[in-house]
Amino acid sequence: MATNENKILCRHRWMSLGIGDRGEPFMQIDGDGVFVVPVTENNEIIMIVEPSVITRASVLGLPAGVIDPGETSRESANRELQEESGYKSEQLDYLGALQPFSRHSNWKIDVYLGRKLVPSKLIGDESYDIASKRYRFDQIEDALAAGEIDDSNVISALYLARIYLERERA
Repeated sequence: MATNENKILCRHRWMSLGIGDRGEPFMQIDGDGVFVVPVTENNEIIMIVEPSVITRASVLGLPAGVIDPGETSRESANRELQEESGYKSEQLDYLGALQPFSRHSNWKIDVYLGRKLVPSKLIGDESYDIASKRYRFDQIEDALAAGEIDDSNVISALYLARIYLERERA
């Protein structure tokens, strides 16, 4: 029976896990996030390689993070890009917003296309080195089929970027 109460079970500095009023789990995120699809002048996507929090296996992703207090979404995107890829974007185009696990979470991720990249490194909050790997857009389907790219948010952001660029060229 529903009690119209949510119960927080565990709290991290920017995420809480809980049980909702129907007994279903939920994630409460304190602050929205950003993803950046950085594309070089040679039309290569700069993807990042980080360890999984759960398995420590390498995970292929995109520069991303939580929007800090007092920071705009666009500012956060360029900061995360510099921290995680070593590049700054002189042209950030807003592609849209994703809402992962929208039934079980309140998180929104703004997605940007980063172009006109120039070297610029900021120190991030990661306690590990972040490697990078480059792909062309015509290699994405093969990387998906091979299981190299498996994060649904990353896949969505890549498709948003590809569609944006195709429309721009038309």
